[in-house]
Amino acid sequence: MALDYRTVVFLLSAMNLMLTAAMVYAWRVSTRVNGTAHWAAGYACSSLGVLFFGLNLELGFPTFLILSFVSQLTSAELLVRGCGEYTKRPVPRIASASFLAAGIAVGGATGLIQSGFPGGPELHRAAGYMAFAAIFYRGGLRFLRRPYSGKLSPSTLGTAVSFFGAAGLHLYVPVNTVLFRSSLPSISPLLFQILFSFLLVGLALALLQLGYDRYHETLKSQAEEKTLLLREMHHRTKNNLALTASLISLESAGIEDARTRKALEELEDRVRAIALLHQMLQDAEGARSVPAGEYLRNVAESAARSVRDNIAMDCEIDPVELPASEAIPMGLILNELVTNAVKHAFPDGRAGKIRVRLADTEGVLELAVEDDGVGMPGNPGKHSLGLPLVQSLADQLKGSLRFEKGPGTRVVVRVPAPRG
Repeated sequence: MALDYRTVVFLLSAMNLMLTAAMVYAWRVSTRVNGTAHWAAGYACSSLGVLFFGLNLELGFPTFLILSFVSQLTSAELLVRGCGEYTKRPVPRIASASFLAAGIAVGGATGLIQSGFPGGPELHRAAGYMAFAAIFYRGGLRFLRRPYSGKLSPSTLGTAVSFFGAAGLHLYVPVNTVLFRSSLPSISPLLFQILFSFLLVGLALALLQLGYDRYHETLKSQAEEKTLLLREMHHRTKNNLALTASLISLESAGIEDARTRKALEELEDRVRAIALLHQMLQDAEGARSVPAGEYLRNVAESAARSVRDNIAMDCEIDPVELPASEAIPMGLILNELVTNAVKHAFPDGRAGKIRVRLADTEGVLELAVEDDGVGMPGNPGKHSLGLPLVQSLADQLKGSLRFEKGPGTRVVVRVPAPRG
């Protein structure tokens, strides 16, 4: 039987150590959810208590019984205190100190005098177990009494039930001894430890789920906060860019030099192309990418309308999500190509058509802008920032720029497709 005791106690102690390790891991990965550290310390003390209990059964030294009693009482108080932190209903320090002092005094006195003092074991069962029952009862109340505002989820209910079960188990011993004079079925010390450990396992699972729920809520709250901040950033950026474009427009209206006015108007178009991107990012609830079809189509139509009203646009764009860091240079490239096509391919106010294509083929995005006009001059970028800017932006995206002349002009920009 002694071997059975050792085996069972060893398994119970090892189980509590595993629960301690699980709590420590949860504490480290859950950004320190309130209460988790106390739960880990509580299960560590419980493991020590079971170990000391086994040594008492094996060697019969009262000191080990005292240490077991104190360790498990401390474990219970730590678990309850952790639940107080979790529910934001702190356990009063005076109440904790009084329960611990009373329990330790009873346990210590019982352990020292149990061998010969009459009434010692009865005192231990009556008062010591009551201390445990009161502590666990307080733990269950943390989740059921107001003003705790948490939802009564299955994990919350499971935690409360585990606490009340442990309180009932500890209450059974003094009730059977004092009220019923041991007429009810008795519970051996080893069976008591097994039942108590079973309740502790259920409590640990419920507490771990509580920690996970709170961690998930924290992550969700942080994600929502980041989304709001991102939306606010895009909103402010869009407004600042719109204000900048308006200032440029006002400034260009008062300039008589045609070349300078033209340069300012082109600059205004570029600023508005970037502002359009931030408008779309804001409308997309803080997303960090935009649909290429909607964004590039709006950029192309806006660029054409800003110069001429008799230019038809034909856009065919594959469903691609463009990250904000790549959407800005792609939008500026398209703005420059469409603007140059309108200005150079359709002289004397003639009407025409511009085709915009974006295809995703084998990990490469191919943006093609084609017109049915008279074609571009031999060196359209000589007196303009447009095409040198396109080349610079294509290089920034690690892409290439190609001109194809014929009836009209076709300009092709090939860049690596965004990943993920």
